[in-house]
Amino acid sequence: MAVIALRRWRWPLLALLLVALLLTAYAWVGFKLAPRWISDYAVAQVQTRYGRALVLREVQFNPFRFELRAGELSLPDADGPPLLTWRGLVVNFDAWRSLWKRAWTFSAMQFDAPQIRLVRRADQRFNFQDFLSADEPATSEPQSGALPPLAIDSLVVRAGAVATVDRARSREFVENFTPVNFTLSGFSTVIRGNRYELLASSPNIRTLEWRGTLDLQPFSSSGEFRLGGVQLASFIDSLAPTLPALSGQLDTTGRYELTLPADAPLALRMSMQQLQLADLHVRARDMTEDWIVVPAVVIEGTEFDLTGPTLQVAKIAVRQPRVSASIAPDGQLNLARLWTTADAADETATPAPPADVVASDGSMRIRVGQLHIDDGAVAFESHLSREPVQLPLSALQLTVDAIELPFAAPMPVMLNAVIGDRGRLAARGNVDARAPQAQLDVELTELALTPLQPQLAELTSIVLRSGRAAARGQLRWQEKSGAVYEGSASLNGMRITDRLTDEDLLKWTALQFNGLRLRQQPLAVNVREIRARQPYVQLVINRDGTTNLGIALSTPGSDPRPQPAAATAAEEPREALPVEIRLVRIADGSMNFTDHTLVPSFSTGILEMNGSIEGLSGRPDARAAVKIDGKVDRYAPVSITGVVNYFAASTLTDLDMNFRNLELTTFSPYAGKFAGYRIDKGKLSITTNYRVENLLLNAKHKIVIDQLQLGERVESPDAVSLPLRLAVALLKDRNGVIDLDLPITGSLDDPQFRLAPIIWKMVKNLLTKAVTAPFALLGSLFGGGDDLQFVDFAPGSALLDETANGKMASLRKALADRPGLNLDVPLTVDAQRDRATLVEQRWNQLLIDSARRQFGARSEAPGFIATVQATPAEYRRVLEAAYQQKLGRRPQIPRPAPPAAGEPAVDANAAAIIWLEAQLRPTVTVSDEELQALAKARTDAIQSALLQDSGIDPARIFVINERDRENPPASDAPPANGAVRVTLSLK
Repeated sequence: MAVIALRRWRWPLLALLLVALLLTAYAWVGFKLAPRWISDYAVAQVQTRYGRALVLREVQFNPFRFELRAGELSLPDADGPPLLTWRGLVVNFDAWRSLWKRAWTFSAMQFDAPQIRLVRRADQRFNFQDFLSADEPATSEPQSGALPPLAIDSLVVRAGAVATVDRARSREFVENFTPVNFTLSGFSTVIRGNRYELLASSPNIRTLEWRGTLDLQPFSSSGEFRLGGVQLASFIDSLAPTLPALSGQLDTTGRYELTLPADAPLALRMSMQQLQLADLHVRARDMTEDWIVVPAVVIEGTEFDLTGPTLQVAKIAVRQPRVSASIAPDGQLNLARLWTTADAADETATPAPPADVVASDGSMRIRVGQLHIDDGAVAFESHLSREPVQLPLSALQLTVDAIELPFAAPMPVMLNAVIGDRGRLAARGNVDARAPQAQLDVELTELALTPLQPQLAELTSIVLRSGRAAARGQLRWQEKSGAVYEGSASLNGMRITDRLTDEDLLKWTALQFNGLRLRQQPLAVNVREIRARQPYVQLVINRDGTTNLGIALSTPGSDPRPQPAAATAAEEPREALPVEIRLVRIADGSMNFTDHTLVPSFSTGILEMNGSIEGLSGRPDARAAVKIDGKVDRYAPVSITGVVNYFAASTLTDLDMNFRNLELTTFSPYAGKFAGYRIDKGKLSITTNYRVENLLLNAKHKIVIDQLQLGERVESPDAVSLPLRLAVALLKDRNGVIDLDLPITGSLDDPQFRLAPIIWKMVKNLLTKAVTAPFALLGSLFGGGDDLQFVDFAPGSALLDETANGKMASLRKALADRPGLNLDVPLTVDAQRDRATLVEQRWNQLLIDSARRQFGARSEAPGFIATVQATPAEYRRVLEAAYQQKLGRRPQIPRPAPPAAGEPAVDANAAAIIWLEAQLRPTVTVSDEELQALAKARTDAIQSALLQDSGIDPARIFVINERDRENPPASDAPPANGAVRVTLSLK
């Protein structure tokens, strides 16, 4: 029975034994041979194909569970460090499901602590490309043909690490991701909806989360991602060394959709609801100080579509940015250095990336709905001067809408900012980057100008104590034509002082520019109206001749003294200046003038200046109408009217200036310096006209001085050496008025032609002429000719002839009109001619008296004495009677001597006449007293002619001895008619 039973189970037992043997062999091969074969094969293949020593330890295979386990693996890179390592690998193959589904099916794959080192070398190749054969190039393009059916229920990477090294850049980039955890669930090459999850972090990326689905036929993926704590500094330094040094943190979450059809290009869509950049710091790479600090940048509604390709951003909000901007002494802006570092030069030497990683076109369109900067601040500092100029901006609000790249339409822009302490800037309009061009409505208020003082201190010696600027209008800018501003502007509350004296130099309450148009290219300035309210200027002439304005406006350290003019050729016609000012209005202006060259100093002011200047232009043929009124020291009106071209005054000027009722005592210091006398009383009125046409000056000065009274004498080296009181008396009329006309002509292109010295020279010449030829002056004014001072008398006579009477009439009018003049009439005789004439007159009278006694009434006949003298006998009778009458005895006439032989007898009457005349003539004499009486008679005749019925005070006419005269006239040649000349003088 046992044998029969054994025979019955023999074949089953044999089959079972065979199966056991097969299973034992299968197990032995699976457990023992397969791991060794797998390990040896992998090591040999790597060594043979790539020359690398692969290390693979503890390979295990469970042939019953189809589970492969491997221990540590290490695949070295060409430069030594491992390219790939792991601590363990578990792969579970599901054979039954593979047969059933007809797809390679793995129930689980797990990698423990894998580490991958990815290196891009300097030649742009990646290290993993060493393991790709020539027929398997590294490319992102999918291989042709369908993928084999594959399914993985679960793929897990635990505690992995990825080290990335980029050596293709000027600065090596290294980023290590650890730990890296990855899961892939339900993966299949034929079924859609494979889900994955990647979690990683690195020193510069705190959080990397990537979840979604992955499909391979066709290749597609979608999901969501999150980046947190991304430190930008490391990435910018290594990946973009040409950019400025930037630090900060990036956080974002988003979604994506990726498809790669076999017959279509890659399609990628990404959306990020919000991307945040926090604590941004930007500086130049060679600096340690941050120039730009932004606490937060929020980018909302980001949509990226590679199909377009397009990038759309709903809004970019930049919150509280802080910018530090400065200009170096060489004029360079620090922010410009952000992109001009040494790294830029290094980057240019970096080999270009391969063509396959460069976009085929640059047609990406970027749209930003709105860029908004909130509560920004700019600390601006200029070092162009020794003392920095600071101009801070705060509360900066900037909004730019509808930004498109490439630019397709104008972008609305709105800007608001606070400048300095309380200055405000507002701008609104459109910016079109296509042209490029901009059109903005701008408003500037309360901009403080005092921060510009350090810059002014480098150029001038003025101190800007206060002042604010304002503007409101439209600003247009185009790249080709530059900027154009149309609107209004003002400079208000300006006060400028002299640094040396700290006194006001220039100030005004308001300077308003209405209808202002400024054009940059070509330069042009057009103003409809300028209103100056309460302008004030102080002009001071210092003792050395310099002026406070000259010193204040000169560069510190330069010589402000006026330099002598050099001879220059005639100027060529200039081009028109691009300036047009239709109207300038001056309201309540004032000016103060001080001259320290005088002792004591002179000072006066012009107040209540009001008026206008109409038609200012830089054109050579422009005409500006001037009308300005004011007052000197409150009670002396000043008016200026006419036309002038202020920008080419030498081409045309026709200006009238009228100064009335000026107190001359104000100018007493000038009188002391230049005239040698102070002024005790008087008023001055000046009317001037200046006409300039084509460099030719025709000036008229009408000077009226009323009631001038000179005071005490002042010793001055600059004073004229003239009897000034006499000059004043000569020029002053009966009403106490001096009326002068001073015409001046000349060419302005003559470097020696200077108006002020010429006027003073004319005044001196006038005074000199007045005191050196006073009668010529009076003769020109009142008639009588140049020799009005000479009165000619016949010898021995005190009678005024017709000529002399005419002179007396003229002189009488002059004295009546010049009450300040006194006349000296000298007692004048000619001892020789007057005496001889008087002796002859007395001799004739002696003969007439003797003839009257001898001949009675017959002697009264005209020419009787001449008739008697022609008759010797009668003439002898007259002489004998005169002898007896004169000497009281009869004449004892001697007999004439007998004639010589041959000579005729002597006429007794002729001999008697000779003897009688010789006896009588010595008895006829004229004494000195009689000559003085003649001189007195002549002065009496002159006095009578001047004083009779004239109203002239007799006390003004003085009879003086010639020897008592203070300034006797130089001897003149005697009159041609032999008359005796009386020379009058004035004082």
